[in-house]
Amino acid sequence: MRGRKPYPAERHEAAGTYQHDPKRRRKAEPVAPEGPLRCPDHLDATAQAAWVALCETLDTLGVLSPAYERLIERWAVHYSKWLLCTEKVAELGPVVEVTGPKGRTEVKRSPWSSEQHKFAAELTRMEIELCLTPAAKARVSTARPGANPDDHFFN
Repeated sequence: MRGRKPYPAERHEAAGTYQHDPKRRRKAEPVAPEGPLRCPDHLDATAQAAWVALCETLDTLGVLSPAYERLIERWAVHYSKWLLCTEKVAELGPVVEVTGPKGRTEVKRSPWSSEQHKFAAELTRMEIELCLTPAAKARVSTARPGANPDDHFFN
């Protein structure tokens, strides 16, 4: 893929891109569905709690949509597994001693530590997509309930 990563029209709308140049608005882009989300039953207790907390955060930010349901589910599963890895690293340590075939002891990185870093990287990627990192939040603004849409002219 060349150039900048394309963003959905709703993100451009929230960022105020179309206020400056309304002709940039894409006409044929699908509209994200609206409606309630249901927490998947197969999630463990930690993932369910993370799922609920993330949905509350996204709802507060005004970007919660059923279109993100699978992404939110994957984020909750990854968060639960990252937390498990973090607990294991705290319990067992970030390195392990391994005895090689010749009887020589080596110090290697713990498999829990490796997995912890993989899950952390994936969580960060998903959080960027969901506008949860400070840099991503800085690029988006949403209308607050009861706010006057013309307030940005007077601030």
